Amino acid sequence: MRCFFWPSWAPFGVFLSAAVTSVPGAAIASTGSTSPFRDTRSLWMSRFEFSTEAQIRDRVAAVADAGFTDLYFQVRGQGDVLYPSAIESWDNKYGGGIGPGSGPGFDPLAIALDAAESNGLNLHAWINAVPMWRDSSAPHLPPSDPNHFYNQRPDLRLKDVNGNDMPLSTGQYVGVNPTHPDTAQHLGAIAGELMTNYGSLGLDGVHLDYIRMVTNSAFSPLTYPQDPATRARFTSETGLNAATNPDAYKTWVGDKITVLVETVRDTVHGIDPDAELSAAVWRDYDIGGRDYQQFADQWAESGAVDTAYPMIYTANDALFRDNVLKWKALDHQSKVAVGLGSYLHGSSAQTLEQLDTAQYLGANGFNIFSFGTLFSGSSLRPFGEDVKAYNEALAARPDDNLPLTTFEDGDEGYFGFSPTLSGSNLGIDNATTATLTQDTAAEGDASQRLDIVTNDPEGWFLRHVAGSASGIANPDGNRELIAQGYLGFWLRTFGPGLSVRIAIDDVEGTAERGVAKDIIADGDWHLYEWDLDDDAQWDGWVNGDGLIEGQTVTLDSIQFFGSDDATVWLDAVMFDPFGSLAAAVAGLPGDYDGSGQVEQGDLDLVLQNWGQDTSGGAPGGWINDLPDGVIDQAELDAVLQNWGSSATPALGGLTVPEPVALMPFVFALVPRRCRRIVRPELTPVHFRVERHVRM
Repeated sequence: MRCFFWPSWAPFGVFLSAAVTSVPGAAIASTGSTSPFRDTRSLWMSRFEFSTEAQIRDRVAAVADAGFTDLYFQVRGQGDVLYPSAIESWDNKYGGGIGPGSGPGFDPLAIALDAAESNGLNLHAWINAVPMWRDSSAPHLPPSDPNHFYNQRPDLRLKDVNGNDMPLSTGQYVGVNPTHPDTAQHLGAIAGELMTNYGSLGLDGVHLDYIRMVTNSAFSPLTYPQDPATRARFTSETGLNAATNPDAYKTWVGDKITVLVETVRDTVHGIDPDAELSAAVWRDYDIGGRDYQQFADQWAESGAVDTAYPMIYTANDALFRDNVLKWKALDHQSKVAVGLGSYLHGSSAQTLEQLDTAQYLGANGFNIFSFGTLFSGSSLRPFGEDVKAYNEALAARPDDNLPLTTFEDGDEGYFGFSPTLSGSNLGIDNATTATLTQDTAAEGDASQRLDIVTNDPEGWFLRHVAGSASGIANPDGNRELIAQGYLGFWLRTFGPGLSVRIAIDDVEGTAERGVAKDIIADGDWHLYEWDLDDDAQWDGWVNGDGLIEGQTVTLDSIQFFGSDDATVWLDAVMFDPFGSLAAAVAGLPGDYDGSGQVEQGDLDLVLQNWGQDTSGGAPGGWINDLPDGVIDQAELDAVLQNWGSSATPALGGLTVPEPVALMPFVFALVPRRCRRIVRPELTPVHFRVERHVRM
């Protein structure tokens, strides 16, 4: 039996419903797949974008100043490195060579880490995994450095069916054979050297690029590797002949590339469990798997990498959107943060629109390729200035919620149309108006005031439509949202007897409505939200069945119901793909359900999950302050010490009724084996907590 202790300062008005409630095992959220978009604002800096110590310091500082959270700093290009290594030679631009007397006389990675640390920037060591060498200019010579990896390990070069090396004359990277056991060992050693030598300097992780075949096999059999030794290993492991089973052979090569990823992951996490392994992967994982034997969808679903960056480098916005949604359709345990090729965009406006598309479709962040698109030296280009402003706006948000309409700066957003516009309205007089006001706001300085005038004493219905110049109350005119998370808004009224619903467009030709919620008529701001993942919170509406079946939805309208004239203030129409909008209420100890007040729901969460290890993620409904370890007395104390406290968050205050004094009933719930006689001034009480764990 596990008991907990009721502190001497505990309020007596607490109804411990959770102490007698059977609770099925709560679903555990994946911390990677629920990471907010704004928390990962990244930039790639290639080895061609820095040279001197001064350049590195200035440019890393400039990246931080531009509002990025993470920098992916290239330290390995083609079998050579940009830091002092005991394994591989220096990059050719630093003269090659290995050991004392070689290199530029400074450590580029150490300098970059020092600058990153000084400027509050996370830094990841970016390595090209498979490339061995490339000489793009004729006569396409091998590296002159005898210590170079290409020269040291000719047996690891990709070879054709006759045992001939992949030629340098193509001008593309010559790759290492990913199926050879020594390849995994070598890459693991590189990752281990980085984490061992630079972890104490603040290295945040290792980033894999070119973690795939360097040649495109598309719809033909592999050209490389086809050497007899590799084919013999395939036959030994599978019992198949490579020549007569080309598809199985391709899959086997892809599986060996996955082994490379897993080897690096185990090495990195074995040295620092908190370090991140990330990978730049093909924009469409089916193409990546078919053409380059890169099974990145499997890596994301299994968590083989902590973060996958699909390189969706395109000026085709429709293709960009489709690729993001394809990745989000996976049951991914890893973060999926999109890579953008801003160098392909005609303007910064396209980059910013693709960033917005990604975040509203549930991406876990972004990475821009590359530094040179945004910067000239260490100075921002106009393109970069716009991205900096975008980053700063993301960072300045009071919470992780994504705004749809905030009514700030004279902008009514998607709700700029007359409330009398909809033909669905019932009992609504033409005198009904919607106006911007600065008299009250849940967020910022402004809200929208709805003065509803009825001409029907039997009751009225107001469909306050959402839209833009591109369309009203239809998908063309509204922001497309991934069909997960919470959608809602804040309301204030003094008028009793009102209720509200939200309506969304689902799959083509259908619409659903959130279940009706009573509007609290106390003159305070209150949050009204609906969970897109919970079928019980939705009813069928226009051709709908109450089940959200599309991968995305768009807002149709906010719908009000009442019987008398009423005034309602509307503000902060928001969406959060990863959790409750109430998470905006942060920093209030004990407010675990994010409601803005420490009350019964928080106590229920603690008791229902008593003793649960949170290393696997948050219990269902747990929004704020997840403990690092086991849910126990510390969490209970935080609830009881702050019972009844409310936050005044960025999105207004929440008020709830005072708890009912039911201490005698509560004491009756205490198991006899946990009761004891105590001094009156201490009044500790023990309770039994039933835990139901999903096996």
